[in-house]
Amino acid sequence: MNRTVKITQAGISILPHVREIFNQEEIIKQKARELVDLEFGLIKIGCFPSFIAKLLPGLIKKYNEMFPKIEFHVFEGDYNDIIEWVKEGSVDFGISINSSELIFEPLIHDSMLVVMSESHPLRDSPVVTIKDIATEPYIIRLLLVR
Repeated sequence: MNRTVKITQAGISILPHVREIFNQEEIIKQKARELVDLEFGLIKIGCFPSFIAKLLPGLIKKYNEMFPKIEFHVFEGDYNDIIEWVKEGSVDFGISINSSELIFEPLIHDSMLVVMSESHPLRDSPVVTIKDIATEPYIIRLLLVR
């Protein structure tokens, strides 16, 4: 029995995209190998203040224990600054919120708390979404660890 496989029209239309995905995967693997083999150099990170204050020092310390000749330059900014720095290549990577403009890989899942008066209409809601509070006035307080 002679069997042949033939690509469908739908397959033809997505084939260039599939090839691009595999190509990007190879590029990522190559870049990762280059970073693993990196003995000395400079890594520029864009980051927001609370992450810099609470989590980044410990991560840099652990990395420096494995790669002591790597130097870090940390650029502090807001989420939009960080996204722009990554897009323009001013930093090697950024720690920020999700952006549809860039490849995003979650590092941690962080919860946020909403504090409201006992008379607030959302008081008894088991879950409060960003949409629920989008028009509410708010106060934000960042606690910096020294």
